[in-house]
Amino acid sequence: MMTLRKQIVWVLLAWMALVAIEAYFRCSYHDAIPALPSLEGGDYHQQPMPKDEILSYRLPPYKKWRKPEAMALGPTWVFDLFTPPQITLMGKTFLAELPEYTSDPLAFELEFISFQKTPYRIQFEGYVLEQPKAKASYKDYIIMLNDLQRQHAFRCTVGSAIPTSRISISDFKLISMKTEEGIELQEPVVTIFDQETEQYVDLNREKKYYDNVYTIVFRSLKSGDSHVFQAIGDSVTVGDALYILSDIDLQEGRVSLRCILENGVETVRVFGVAPDLPLK
Repeated sequence: MMTLRKQIVWVLLAWMALVAIEAYFRCSYHDAIPALPSLEGGDYHQQPMPKDEILSYRLPPYKKWRKPEAMALGPTWVFDLFTPPQITLMGKTFLAELPEYTSDPLAFELEFISFQKTPYRIQFEGYVLEQPKAKASYKDYIIMLNDLQRQHAFRCTVGSAIPTSRISISDFKLISMKTEEGIELQEPVVTIFDQETEQYVDLNREKKYYDNVYTIVFRSLKSGDSHVFQAIGDSVTVGDALYILSDIDLQEGRVSLRCILENGVETVRVFGVAPDLPLK
């Protein structure tokens, strides 16, 4: 039988063997998993990639652009410069002709210079009620008009006749109106009878009234001479061409000039005028 001393020795040997086995596995586990930096304190610094791995890194292969192959030239290939046709306005019809069939562009010698409307010869300057009344009629107002042709301003009332200016005062009224801000205003309007034209004309103090007479100036590209047109149908002969003012469209802001050459070729050109011209 095993003595007590031998039993104690075997127990110690077995315990030492277990301790050795535990130490072996603990060391192997720490070697397999790399130590991570602590997230509980201090700064975390990313470890740089080793230089040898950076040098060996390459982008994936890509396809290079290939120059397209030349196409075969067949009988249908045409190398030519496209020239757009010239658009000509004849009345209210647009005509397109190839450049080789149109006249020389320099044959249209006049260029547009300026456009002005002619103010109506009588302008409304103001009004006043010299003797205030509780119930004043429009006949109590004194109206101030200005004759631009005679360069003379005068005062009158409803029913007055001014023989020197060939007008008579037919009516005067104050029209109530509101602005965009909601302010109520009274806009004065005086109605006169023009004996020259035999027409009634409403004149506003804030807005000028314009006549149907215009001052349209064109200049010759060759000689530099100025030519003035004042109404539709006015014409001038420059060189071998006749120029006629064919249209005035204030709504669209344009005037049209018609050119007739000696050989019968006609051309119409449209010129734009200032869009902020005052209208009647």
